[in-house]
Amino acid sequence: MGVRRAYPCPTVEDCDKWLRALSEALRGTTDEVERARIRADIDAVLERRLRLKVA
Repeated sequence: MGVRRAYPCPTVEDCDKWLRALSEALRGTTDEVERARIRADIDAVLERRLRLKVA
């Protein structure tokens, strides 16, 4: 897997905004390599969101 890009998520709401944007980007591309990168980014933001909710 490639390097994950950083998405600033100081709050759960910020993570939600990034998730919406990434989901839209995923719907807008058919390139499988880019789709894999976006899915990895979504996973990273979801992990961050979960850590914020648990903290």
